[in-house]
Amino acid sequence: MSESAGARRLPTVAVVILVAAVVGVAGLVAGSALTSAGERVSRPAEGSAEAGFARDMQAHHAQAVEMSTMVRDGTEDPEVRSLALDILLTQQQQAGQMYGWLEQWDLPQASLAAPMQWMSEPGSGMGSMGDGADATGGRDPMR
Repeated sequence: MSESAGARRLPTVAVVILVAAVVGVAGLVAGSALTSAGERVSRPAEGSAEAGFARDMQAHHAQAVEMSTMVRDGTEDPEVRSLALDILLTQQQQAGQMYGWLEQWDLPQASLAAPMQWMSEPGSGMGSMGDGADATGGRDPMR
């Protein structure tokens, strides 16, 4: 890589990171303004599907960030590096948004519950998965 190409890449990466940060902050501010508007906002409970989803998806997104970093650092292909950086930044922003939800709900970032346990809780809408029932609670005619 020539020195001028490397010099151009650094400002481009810095601009991408800056734009991602601005968009993330703007999203959090807009979300906060849209949900609170001076009224009391209902907050999900500790063991709710919302809290479980936010926690489990943070872990899932962290894995995507780690894999994208490994791909970005392990390839010389500029298109693959660019895609890996895009995935890394997007997944990082989304994990941060879920972190923000838990903070806004005054819930801890971690839980003692097993991963995905919230999917089997009553009211999650997912309790029938895996027992042959469809989303409406009916039985699978193929079983």
